[in-house]
Amino acid sequence: MKLAKFWARASARISDRERGSIEVTARGWSNESLSDAERDARTKAARLADRLSSDSLTGEHYPYPSDQPLAEPVLRKIGAERDPDAIVTRNGYGALVLNTKALMFIDIDLDIPKQGGFLSGLFGKKKDPVADSLKKIEELLAQCSLSARVYRTKAGLRVCIVSREFEPAATEVATLLEKFGSDPLYAKLCKGQECFRARLSPKPWRCGVSHPPAGFPFIDKSQEDRYLSWLEGYQGKSAEYATCELVGSYGRGGTLTRFSELVELHDRECRVESGLPLG
Repeated sequence: MKLAKFWARASARISDRERGSIEVTARGWSNESLSDAERDARTKAARLADRLSSDSLTGEHYPYPSDQPLAEPVLRKIGAERDPDAIVTRNGYGALVLNTKALMFIDIDLDIPKQGGFLSGLFGKKKDPVADSLKKIEELLAQCSLSARVYRTKAGLRVCIVSREFEPAATEVATLLEKFGSDPLYAKLCKGQECFRARLSPKPWRCGVSHPPAGFPFIDKSQEDRYLSWLEGYQGKSAEYATCELVGSYGRGGTLTRFSELVELHDRECRVESGLPLG
């Protein structure tokens, strides 16, 4: 897993006759010192400004970079301090995330139609994408001799393979993620970050909460205070929701002893048996 101990922000400004003056900001990181992180941030801000000035800014737009540590505060480590089995971080929009070294998570987004309506009456019985996906999951687990815990999420299903360890950057992982129907960009993230990720708390907009007013690392104390005030409100509202609910266990074989604590943490934080609405 890619972690960074120190984070900093730096800005650079560009100007031209068409766009006027524009300030760009970049995050820098280091595992050595804050001053190294600040130096890295200044270098990245200057590089970004140069790319914008020359109109050469291209690439995929994805909220997580795949080639450097994620700019997320580390809240907890599970396992050895230097080489933990998992870490809990808080992502860019404020949700808790479980990052695991060998416990494989797969989120599968499904096109779930709304209940009722004219079309359902016109065309008769609707297809059930959740049931179809569960059948496919069972078949794949049997083919691969794996067992998993499967959860219902707001947007689909989550599969947690508990019977064996996986290396996130391995080719077989990319192949399995594709077979299960996971987002290709998630597969790229797993490989680049050398970990699997599972969101532990609801998305704020599903709880009626706005996005955070600032992002980590904070520019100053005032910005951090505004964020902490937002976080208090988000935590209060998110307590009324579950992140996913347990559907059941599938496949043959039990949970590896190594994974027991992580599965318990995941289930507790996600409130999988609470009966609360999903967020």
